[in-house]
Parts: sequence; structure tokens; C-alpha cells
Amino acid sequence: AMDTHIMHSIVIMMKSTHLQYLEVEGIPSHASMFTLIVNGVPAKPVKGGGTENSLLIPLLVGLNTEKANDGHGMKTSIELRYFTTHDPLRGQGSISLPLPQVTHPISVVTTELRLPKTLSYNFTGDFGERSSDRLKYPVPSAFSYVKGKRMVPRDYKFSRLDDVMEDETSQDDDGSAIKIDIPQSGRSYFFQRLLVVNQALTLNVAYAAIPAKPEPASLWDKFEKFFR
Repeated sequence: AMDTHIMHSIVIMMKSTHLQYLEVEGIPSHASMFTLIVNGVPAKPVKGGGTENSLLIPLLVGLNTEKANDGHGMKTSIELRYFTTHDPLRGQGSISLPLPQVTHPISVVTTELRLPKTLSYNFTGDFGERSSDRLKYPVPSAFSYVKGKRMVPRDYKFSRLDDVMEDETSQDDDGSAIKIDIPQSGRSYFFQRLLVVNQALTLNVAYAAIPAKPEPASLWDKFEKFFR
């Protein structure tokens, strides 16, 4: 969360054998600046037909069915980011953060809040009242089935530098999405829930300014107090 903006970053790892789209409900109506990456490939969400604030995520983008199907379903990686606005976090107040919802069972829901260090916080809602500094259940990383191709001479000697070089066949600026990095300032608060089935989850945050610590007495003040 920034002064008046929140950047929402949603990462979904799923397996499916029949779905072509995943409907995500509960997207705020004032959300903006959407970025969607499916299996490492930029994609565009479609407005859902079920509810007013829902999006349809295409699941077949960048999919390699031979590699994706491990006998239990096709693995799909989804990264969805967008911005919302809120009143400045100053003084004392509260903010409610409803999570987007999907109709399919979720084994582990992980929520990370990154908040300013200048405030103290109390949490309520569907994740309990206590946050954690560590995750009990690991969060899988987003992946891609797309592998780059770069032509090199036959006697080319590979090095670690090749791991960070951009591929010549990568998409240009006109065909790729802008991937926004998550801000690293502030402090992180972690929450997790197991086995969520068709349930809307909300995290409520009450905040207050941390009282300023009194300045330490100067040497002269200590000297004067000693001789009183």
C-alpha cells in the first residue's frame, strides 16, 4: 500500500483439464492499470458475464499441452496486477481489503500486506487477528512454458551471462505487457488459509500513528537536574 494507492498482485497456480477461462470475481469497480501474464505470456482479461465486477482469464495462453499435462491436469500460471485508490493512511482509521474470489477450491490462500512502518496495525476478518513474519506453507513461483531461442556460432562458449541476456525472439514493446515490480518499502505481514471453497475472504486493517518517542535529555539538562 502506498500513500493513496494499493497495488494488488495476484498469483494463481492451478491445474485443469477442461477449463478455457477462469472467472475471478470481486474485482473493485474502480480498479485500473491491469496487467495479466498467463504462463509467462502477456494476455488480456475479458469482462466476465457472471457478475459486474468479474474478469475472465484465458488459460490456454502460452500453454504447452505435452509439458503441461502430468497426468493430473494441465498446470497454469496466472499473474494479475492492478491498482486501486484509498484515503491517505494518516492518524487513525481503518481499511477493508476484500480478496478476489474464484468458484474453484483453493488448497492454500496466501496474503501478503506491505504497509508503512510509521503506523501500528490491528487485523480482523477471515484470516484471524495475528499475522506472521514467515510463511508456514511455501508459495510456488509463476512459471513459463515458453523457451527462448538465440542463434550462436558452433564454437560459442556459454557462460552465466547467457542466463540474463534477453532473447532475440522476445516480443517487442507493442506486443508485450508492462510487468510492474512490487514495491519493497515498508513491512510485510503474512496470512494464510487452508482449503477455501467458494468463500469470499476479507482482511480488515485498523491503523494508528505510532507515538513519537521523547527525545533524550541533553547533558546540560542532566547536569541541571543533578544540582537541583
